[in-house]
Amino acid sequence: MFNVREEISLERWPNDCKVAVIPIINAEVFIKGHGGPCIQPHLSNLTPDIANSGWRDYGNRQGTSRLLNTFSNLQIPVSIAMNSYLIDQEPDVFEEIRVHATHNENIDIIGHGLTNSLSAVKHISFEEQVKQSLNQIQQAVGHEQRPHAWLTPGFAAPEDSAKILVDNGIRLSLDATNDDIIYELKSSPDDDKGLFILPYSMETNDISLCMCQGYTGEQYAQTLIDYIYELASEETTKAKAVCLGLHTFIVGTPAKAFHFKQALQTIQQIPNTNSTDANPWRKWFGIIWLLVEVNLISANIFGFSALFKVLPKYGIYGKYCELSTVLNSTNDDCSGQAQQYQITSYAACTYFSKGRAVLLTLLVGSSLSASIWYSIFQVLIDNGKITLSQLSYVWMSFGALMFISSFLFLDWKFPILNLGYTMDTKLEQTQTISTINANNKSKWYTNIYQRVGFWKYLLNSLYILVVLYLSILLMPNILLSVTWYPWVYYISQNDKTISDQYTFAFNMASLSQIILCPMVGLFLAFRAEQSPKQKLLNAAIVQTLAWILNILLCIICMFVNSAVIVPALVFNYIARSVIVAGSQAVISTFFPSEYIGRLTGIMWTVAGAITCIQYGLVHLTADILRSWRAWVIVLALIVCMSCHLIQIWYITLKKSRTRVSNADQVQSAVMSLPD
Repeated sequence: MFNVREEISLERWPNDCKVAVIPIINAEVFIKGHGGPCIQPHLSNLTPDIANSGWRDYGNRQGTSRLLNTFSNLQIPVSIAMNSYLIDQEPDVFEEIRVHATHNENIDIIGHGLTNSLSAVKHISFEEQVKQSLNQIQQAVGHEQRPHAWLTPGFAAPEDSAKILVDNGIRLSLDATNDDIIYELKSSPDDDKGLFILPYSMETNDISLCMCQGYTGEQYAQTLIDYIYELASEETTKAKAVCLGLHTFIVGTPAKAFHFKQALQTIQQIPNTNSTDANPWRKWFGIIWLLVEVNLISANIFGFSALFKVLPKYGIYGKYCELSTVLNSTNDDCSGQAQQYQITSYAACTYFSKGRAVLLTLLVGSSLSASIWYSIFQVLIDNGKITLSQLSYVWMSFGALMFISSFLFLDWKFPILNLGYTMDTKLEQTQTISTINANNKSKWYTNIYQRVGFWKYLLNSLYILVVLYLSILLMPNILLSVTWYPWVYYISQNDKTISDQYTFAFNMASLSQIILCPMVGLFLAFRAEQSPKQKLLNAAIVQTLAWILNILLCIICMFVNSAVIVPALVFNYIARSVIVAGSQAVISTFFPSEYIGRLTGIMWTVAGAITCIQYGLVHLTADILRSWRAWVIVLALIVCMSCHLIQIWYITLKKSRTRVSNADQVQSAVMSLPD
């Protein structure tokens, strides 16, 4: 018997909310002659029972569509507890459910027995009903869609139901009404394969409120709001869960559906629920501030070549200049000095961005376009407006802005400074119950070799390859940025004026990334909210495009003539925008939100470290005519990274054949739990 209860030590859900609201639509079949819920009980003894059976049929035929459309329009995840007899007895209704579940990752089907006419199947054992129901759904929907969550019709479950459900692959049951937290039932304290229980509240069930207590649609909606608001405002150390039991013939009717939709919209705005979106002004002001901040402070190496003309005035690496005689004239040969600038510029390689899709890529574009400041510094210094040392102090003073802004925009643990909003993780594949085993603490070294928690994703082959992919494909952009000035200086036959103009254009063209990166973001976000499969496809296409663009850039830069300067500039910025946005998209698409910050930070740290490889490449570019050797090496490395493209396309095509279950739903949440 599963009679050992073990509470889940969970203070917050993964998206930092206190209350998870889980709607459950009951799609049920009632066998003729075996009764069912009645809107006109005094007519239930008639044969045929036109009033009551027609009312229930209306719910399936019209209420199902109405509810599914409501949840789809509001982008709220919902699970459908479906009688398997619906497949044959209401094929049109089932087909609509199947289509919605197939094309909308926010909709899942969970097991709900054969029929809600219990007397019609009383001769079939509970175990056999479970097997038949799950098998019928799996056969009708697809092999990969066998439910892993269960709600027994009418709670008519025997004492040993937990064992029967576990033996048939069920990981989570809604057969309880005794709590508002998730807990686990085990046969013994040492049992490693229990049954998670998600209580199915009677206080938020439409039959309890509308049929038993006679609530109007308005009263019903207000009760849901009050119930969830109170839970969200309570001071507690335990994360709460609320199931909304919905029936198509009750809430699916027009009047109640109207008020129910309003209730959902209100619930989405309640702080500490899994749909909250409080303080929108603060979020958008934060985005604007961050755009300015990353543009001012993210001093990257991409525009450093603009200072190659300024630095010699301060005698920096002046000892590397030598006297040379060319055509009976004596000049300073400072190629060695320029080479030291090229190598030193790697030390300034920093990067900061955080966000998703368009906003993420907008921040990326703002950060990458920061190279314009180097050209602005060059102009200011040339005109005697300011010195390099003064600029250094001004630049350092920006740190005060970052410190002050952190008090407003970082999620401090002090109530007055704590953010009133959280990350949007609607498209996560492991959201609702993914941290349900957080109480199982292990040694750090055990977590590494067992790949538990963060280590599971850090050691993931996809993550390792995308980090290498970003690092290698950034090499052409970094190498060109560092060698740009000597390259164009040689091509222009040592004309400093033309070289300065090209370098100025090179840096100012980085402004284009404020447009290019969001364009990539728009493509990455294309239909992404409708299906994670679309997100995978978008990311795969962007990564492939980045690979092709960087190969072309390497080939262009092998030539030393004026005809390739402009194409190199154009391909450089397009390729840089695509690779940066694409790699960020892979991280945000394939990995949980709770780890994205760390994974992104490690990715850029590793990418910065790998750029040290180019110390040797810089020496290969000292002779401009033979600089093609460095580009051949970079090209070979990029070709090798085609292994990442093979990997990501394999994952994308594999996912396109099977529907990935939505973890916001009861069924798919359980699928994310360890066996």
